[in-house]
Amino acid sequence: MLEHDFLLIAVSADKGADEFFKKFKREIDLATKGKALVMKASLPDDGAIMVQIYPKSEVFTQLTLETMPALVAHITQNADTSSLVTKNELYIDDLATLLRANMHFTEQNICGKCYPCRLGGPLIDQLLASYQTDAPVNVTQIVNQLQDVGISMKSASMCAIGIFGADPLLFAMEKWPTYFSTHQGA
Repeated sequence: MLEHDFLLIAVSADKGADEFFKKFKREIDLATKGKALVMKASLPDDGAIMVQIYPKSEVFTQLTLETMPALVAHITQNADTSSLVTKNELYIDDLATLLRANMHFTEQNICGKCYPCRLGGPLIDQLLASYQTDAPVNVTQIVNQLQDVGISMKSASMCAIGIFGADPLLFAMEKWPTYFSTHQGA
């Protein structure tokens, strides 16, 4: 992993992926020291644990706790991936689509008791959808709203789902600001 590279890593939100996600996130956090963020997302995983690495255009599937060390070594040291199953044709190349997949997972798991999650999740999803259309939009206003809602969710939510649900958005906005400041319809 190069010093200037930043990665957004999506793990399938399948219930079977919970233990994998926790251990994988801990390993990546320790190994990359803030250069990567691991999130759960509603991915087309076909019931198998799946990981997508943005912006490297890589998708690994049929993962287990036993294959995790090889994946971590690949991410952090560019190690060989011949022991891993790849499905790069499933790669989600649009950052807004990937972040929306995370927000869909977040929305499905919030309790709905606090306003930051109940209102923030759908609003973030709606604002991210504007990046997927050719309609003219006020990019500055959208960027400001995304930042405000993301920070509100992180600071005012009453549970971990809401607190950490906006982390991928805030990470992506910090690491790839050009994506958010441009819009093809603007």
